[in-house]
This record gives sequence, structure tokens and C-alpha cells, in this order.
Amino acid sequence: MNNELIPDIYTTGREYYTYWFVKDFKEAYPVTGQQVWLQFRGVNYACDVFLNGHQLNAATHKSMFLRQEYNITPWLSKDGRNRLAVIVYPPDPVGNPNGGQGGDGRIAKNVSHQYVAGWDWIQPIRDRNTGIWDKVYIEKTGMVNLKNPHVVTLVPGKRIPSGPQQPAIIKMAAELENTSNKPMQGVLQYSLAGKKISKQVTLPANSTTVVTLPNAILSNPRLWWPAGYGSQELYTTELQFLVSGKPCDKESLTFGVREIQRVWNTTTLSSQFNVNGQRYSSKAATGSSPMPCCALLMKGMMRKYVTTVI
Repeated sequence: MNNELIPDIYTTGREYYTYWFVKDFKEAYPVTGQQVWLQFRGVNYACDVFLNGHQLNAATHKSMFLRQEYNITPWLSKDGRNRLAVIVYPPDPVGNPNGGQGGDGRIAKNVSHQYVAGWDWIQPIRDRNTGIWDKVYIEKTGMVNLKNPHVVTLVPGKRIPSGPQQPAIIKMAAELENTSNKPMQGVLQYSLAGKKISKQVTLPANSTTVVTLPNAILSNPRLWWPAGYGSQELYTTELQFLVSGKPCDKESLTFGVREIQRVWNTTTLSSQFNVNGQRYSSKAATGSSPMPCCALLMKGMMRKYVTTVI
């Protein structure tokens, strides 16, 4: 009940729950050709970002789920001592809690969690969860930044979990950002099951280019299945951009090979989900208890090894 003693943002105004987050950190000054990036995975709801007194964003960033990326190379201190400061503003409008069930619904006018104004299972969150809610980290690259790798796996036909498998198709793409003022030539590549898939590209100066690699054919794949249907097999690879044979940037990727299809069931007159060609039901094939829908849609993790600063 102590929650009721905390003033709600609807009555205090947004300034009452506007926060500063400050972090001092050490980072070696970049060598020639090295770029340093500051990454935000999630801030609720809006923010302005400052490094060593310099504002990084030209306009206030808004939206709980949009990520942010800043090239901080020019603003790093040469002595290695740096200060990051972030001012975070609450959602706008904040919504009137009004007893729960999303309150008056006004908080849904922005891109934030509607339930923080109260629901049948939660008391209103007085500051509407204002703050940094996901990772903040530093990433180092060469003059080309490899980002947002995208893996799509296609599993044609109707499969069963055991036994030999017909081939699967792996589609891979990524964004390449050339930070230099001249065109860059290089090779985007990764290896999977002993095969190397690559593509030579030329990147215009000061540009970001989406590069799609040739499809890879994966023989006898180890398939990913929902819990109760089969094992959750995963593959690991490293996507690299090479310049003159040397890595400029790379991403480590872990993913499952599976395909989810939505089809129309003419008997039930509703959508039906298939996994690797097999109809997915609320109970696993083994007869275990019903599984939540999110179990079906879980995807392999994409990992990047970075230094966390907040």
C-alpha cells in the first residue's frame, strides 16, 4: 500500500519525474581508422544524450522501443576519462490512472506500455517506468560499421524432428555504414557448416548500404522445434566485413533453423500456425501441458560482445 503514498505523475506534472543519468567511464582514445559507437537499446520515453558536454542527438529522441546509435569518436577525451549524461523525459501524455485498466487510455497515444497506468493485475506506476530500461554499451569498429544483421531460414515441405532432413535455405543480410569520405571496397562473408558465403561490395562515401548475401543451402540441417515437438538446435556463425583481407567489423550470430507459416484453416475458419510444415497446437506432441504462444515464436539470439557503460 506504500505505493499509494507516492505522488502520481498525472498530478505532479512530467518535470517531477524527469531524471538525469550520469556515468563516468574510461575509454582509450581511438587509433587511426578506428570508430567508437555509443548504443542505446531502449529508453522510456524520450531523452537527450551528452558526452563530455557535447549533445549527441540533434533532436530529442522519442519512443520506448527505438534504438539509438551515435558515433562518438570525435567527442572522446584524449586522456581516456569521459562523462556520459542522459536526461530522460516521461511519456507524453502520461495518462490518468483512473483506477486501472490503462486509466483513461491516453498513455497509449505514445509508444509505451499502456498497462503502467494501472491494470487489473498491477497498480499504476507513478513515474510510468521512466528511465533507461535496456542496455547502453560501447562498440568499436573500423571505418565500416556492420550492423543489424538479419537471418531468415526457410524449411520447405513437411518435416519430422528425427532422421535425415532435406536441405534448408539460409538468407543473410546486413547494413554496412561507411563512415569515411571515400568509397570503400570489401567482402561481406560468413561460414556455415564448412561453407563460406561471401559477396564483394563497394560502399559509397558517407553512406549506409543494405547488402544481401547469396542464399546458402544447408544440407541435412539440425532443425529447431518448439518445446515438446523436438530439440531446439542452434547454429553459430560470425558475419564479417573484410577490407584488404582484414576484418573491419564483425557480428557473432546464434540462430535456429526453422520456418513458421500462417495458413487459413477452412474447417475452423481461423488462422493456423505451422512449424517446419507441422501443425502447431496448444499441447505439445508428447501430451504435455499447454504452452504459451510465445514459445512458438522464440528466435535464436544474436549476440555482440561489447563493453557495457551504464
